[in-house]
Parts: sequence; structure tokens; C-alpha cells
Amino acid sequence: MAMDQNRAKSFNLFLENIYTKEQLLTLVDQIKGLSSLIYKTSEGNLLDKIASSVSKDTFLLFEKLSKENLLPQNTNELRGFFDLLAKFLEEVKSIRLTLAFEPKEDFLKKLQEWFQNTLKTKVVLDIITNESVIAGLLIEYNGKYKDYSKSEEVVQSIKALK
Repeated sequence: MAMDQNRAKSFNLFLENIYTKEQLLTLVDQIKGLSSLIYKTSEGNLLDKIASSVSKDTFLLFEKLSKENLLPQNTNELRGFFDLLAKFLEEVKSIRLTLAFEPKEDFLKKLQEWFQNTLKTKVVLDIITNESVIAGLLIEYNGKYKDYSKSEEVVQSIKALK
């Protein structure tokens, strides 16, 4: 069953500012928490119910979807929406990068965009910090591993000096 255009558009909005696997997992946890929250009280609209349960960015996305009438109104359909959204987010592929430093958000954004453009699919970065990595990074993706660092060359140069 193919996802309709509005739903695909809605779901992809949630990925616009997600660069890391950690951000993605936090978002999935928030979405999964909403499934049970919508049944707790019948008072108030969805936005009132979720305001304190999601991040500001996630709330603003739901507000935008609500204004564009892209959210189901029926509670059961809404739960189905949340379940499908969580499943969609969980299926986003990740690339594990091992770096010598903790990258800032602007660097993560550029790196994630480069991988996304190169691979022609949405990916998130699973960042591992390892200070022994020298001048480069290690990449793991789809079961493949590649060392693009200079760590081994530096070790060999030091050994040659002895």
C-alpha cells in the first residue's frame, strides 16, 4: 500500500531538521508517547493535549499540519497516523560516523546533507566520538566499513622513528 502524497509530505516534514540518530530516536519516542496520550482525555483539541509532551519544534509541525487539515480528526485514525509516522521514522537509514571530536549542529547539517545528496535518500548520522581518530573519519553504512582517517599512517610514522 503506497503512502498518499499528503501523508508522505506530512511525514517528511518531521525529518527536515533531524540530522542525527539521537534526534530521530527522541522524535520517535515523542510520537509513540502521543498514541496513548490522545485517549487520556476527550477535552481540548489535539494541540492542547500534546503541547507539554513534545518539543517545541515537533509541536510547531503538528500545529502546521493541523492548520493545513492534514491531521486526522478521529481518535482512532489519529492513533493510526502516529503509528505510521513512528514506523516511517524508524525506517530512516543511518550512517555511523566515528570522529575525533563532537561536531556542532551546522557541521552535522552540512555532513548529513552531503550524504543525503550523494546517496539520494534521507539518512541520519549516528555519531561516535573517538579521540584516537586522526585527520578524518570512519564510516559504517549498510554493513560496510571504511576508514578515511590518517590514524594508521601516523602510528606507522611514529614506529618508523624508533
